[in-house]
Amino acid sequence: MSVASGSMEMEMRHLMGTMQALVMVNVPQGTYSMANINIISASVTYIDPVTKQPVQKTMPGMTKTINFNPSVTVGSTPMTMNFELDLSQSVSADPSGTMTFSPFFNVTTGSPGGGQGPQFGGLDHTIGTVAGISGNSLTMSMMQSLSNITVMTNSSTQFENMSGMGSMSTGMMIEVDAVMQSDGSLMATRIDSVLSGMSGGLMAEGLVNSITGNPLTQLTIIADNGAGSGMMSTVLGTALPVNITSATSYSFDGGGVDLNNLPFMPAFNSSSIAKGQRVDPGSTGGMMGGGMMGGGAINASEVTLEQQGLSGMVANYAGGSPASFILSLPADCAFTSITGAGTITVYQQPDTRLRGMTSVSNGASVQVRGLLFFDAGTYKLVATTIMPH
Repeated sequence: MSVASGSMEMEMRHLMGTMQALVMVNVPQGTYSMANINIISASVTYIDPVTKQPVQKTMPGMTKTINFNPSVTVGSTPMTMNFELDLSQSVSADPSGTMTFSPFFNVTTGSPGGGQGPQFGGLDHTIGTVAGISGNSLTMSMMQSLSNITVMTNSSTQFENMSGMGSMSTGMMIEVDAVMQSDGSLMATRIDSVLSGMSGGLMAEGLVNSITGNPLTQLTIIADNGAGSGMMSTVLGTALPVNITSATSYSFDGGGVDLNNLPFMPAFNSSSIAKGQRVDPGSTGGMMGGGMMGGGAINASEVTLEQQGLSGMVANYAGGSPASFILSLPADCAFTSITGAGTITVYQQPDTRLRGMTSVSNGASVQVRGLLFFDAGTYKLVATTIMPH
């Protein structure tokens, strides 16, 4: 059967350490031995080591056949199936700069309600736009999804920057955490209204690539996601200018991040924003109100620090609450190319989820995901997830 009836441009790098639903469908009951993933084309963005600017190379598409061993049986009980594109094993370059793309997928299955996190079918800091409201449920559209997703709420749902469902409106941009229940439905644990609850604005997400001015007047991001009026998939992987004024506000998205007992004070503002951080600049003005200029720049009314993923080798592990270690990064990774930093300090909190591992040890190759702060000239990441890489 065909799971997806159309095509969708996806940016995969920002999903390191997490997952997002491309489509949610009712698959006929039966036993399945394989899946075919049709890739129309692949565009690889890398950072030029001299100019520090993103360069895109497009390669022809292909069909990737994934054989299930053992076969997957779909019965009457809802289940999740995760296809994780391992970029480190999928993209390579020879000394002349010729890119090769050979997709490598890790496939896992799970049961809804089996635990927290997107690997069990839930939503993790998923940004989208409210497409409809019905009682205690909402439908959400996302730029990188083939279908709208329905999310339910109950008395345990935490609402941030809004009083509840009664203050929600169509077109409002939100960030949602949700758990998939045993019947396959999504129950929101947290809904955050971004851009002060206004409808018609826009936001982008991406890695900070350059910073201009002191005080700050502009930054550029390598866009990896977005929502709202004027944000289209054509911006993915490109350098997007963001104009900053004295009225621009700053915050960090601390939802689900354990920030207790850290040896530094987490902060994000115009003086502590740094290259390599993943940020979410938004404009309440929208296209017609000066939100995005004709040249493709965003006039930011606010900038939010978002979670991001990094991979590397563990060194100098020190137990405690929090535990900490040095993550040594690959010399050719995008973060190091942009910042020149070859290491970051990672803090493992009591609430940090370990996926596929029971402990962290020196010499281990891991992926970490969390909030990356720039404190006293040093990059410090507070991890929400650590997993083998």
